[in-house]
Amino acid sequence: MKLPEQLTIDNLESSYKNWSIGDDPELILPLSLPAPLPFCIEAPLLQIITSASRKAEGDFTVRFDGLSLSDLDHEKILKTSLGNTHVLCAWIMAAKIIDKNNQIISKSKSQSFSQYLDAMDSYDFLKTHATSQMRVNLICVQGAQREFIQPLYHEVKNKMVVRPYADVRLFVQDILAQLASTWTGKKLREVAAPLAQLVQELMENADWWARTDETGTPYKRGKSFRVLSFRLVDIDDDNAASFGGSNHNLQNYLQTILLEQGESDGGDSSSRKRSIKRSSFIELSVVDSGPGLARRWLSSQDVQENKLLISNLEDISIESEEKAVVDCFKKWSTSSHSSVRGIGLFSVARMLREKNGFMRLRTGRLAYLFGTQSATKDVEQRMKGKGESGKAMQYTLDDGTHVFTEDLDVAFFLRPWNKEKLSAIEGTSYSILLPV
Repeated sequence: MKLPEQLTIDNLESSYKNWSIGDDPELILPLSLPAPLPFCIEAPLLQIITSASRKAEGDFTVRFDGLSLSDLDHEKILKTSLGNTHVLCAWIMAAKIIDKNNQIISKSKSQSFSQYLDAMDSYDFLKTHATSQMRVNLICVQGAQREFIQPLYHEVKNKMVVRPYADVRLFVQDILAQLASTWTGKKLREVAAPLAQLVQELMENADWWARTDETGTPYKRGKSFRVLSFRLVDIDDDNAASFGGSNHNLQNYLQTILLEQGESDGGDSSSRKRSIKRSSFIELSVVDSGPGLARRWLSSQDVQENKLLISNLEDISIESEEKAVVDCFKKWSTSSHSSVRGIGLFSVARMLREKNGFMRLRTGRLAYLFGTQSATKDVEQRMKGKGESGKAMQYTLDDGTHVFTEDLDVAFFLRPWNKEKLSAIEGTSYSILLPV
């Protein structure tokens, strides 16, 4: 499989759906993704890499298009490229890595990734990659010597656990200060608070589940990962379409934010000599390579007769998978058997609602979105008269939208990304946009 020339979410999903991995276990990847990179692309690409690795097992081959071992500067090029999440994840998940001329690349060369780990551990966040993007990568590789990087983890009773919210808020604020050096202290604190809540909750979920399969068996060393990335992106009337890709819901969301929250440049800097509106977004991507929401939920039920160990999602109906994913989002639901957890995904979605955020969720055979003004108004209109006082409830509309109410109000919803049938994918990813 080679990435489509016009890289959009839907084109990527279509290419993956049409890929017969068993017959052709080779994935051709560029060393860097095209710019401007549309929103919500990076996370599902990492899931596709994981899925191909597990389906092809020992035959999974990654070809790095654009890299030749015969070039004198190939080691420098590779060292730079390993700062890209898709290159690193392909590197650790592949059974064999080759250059564009079919020459085998030794995996020992991955030692150059240590410079990025050094940057993560020392909180030098802008050096966690080697691109011109305003971004930060935090990556945890299963069983690696430095799997539990300092910003995300600390030791409690001889066990490495995700840091508490107060610590996460401080390092998220530090990340924002490095990404946006002109922001005031007040703005840094205002943006860091909701972002930290999202990061802390989603990384706890990933940490709990990404390191084992649905049976609770740990994945092999170097064959699982958790990725957290931040990207600060400025969009305007001219480039919004490029960042929105092919999905009309995402396009609608960006255009609405520009219209209502964008700042006009007065026409002075526009080549068209007209005023255009600009707005900034933080794109937060959280990806794990675990079994996915449905498989992990079904395998974690307390009552033994309700427990299902599903290795292949084709063994259950799409309706059963949807129900399992929805159950994960119900208030106080928990798959960790911990009395202090359970509000997790519900609180994440509620925070997005409060901050006018957008989310794409990809897991198993499902993809959902949350956000856009038109979708929110539509859901609220259709939910009038429903809901129960003092209760958290869940409803499913006839278009497949799952709505969660708190008291009499709509707390959040999960709307199908589109009407296309998707192929099963490993792990769970959240691509989140927050206007800043």
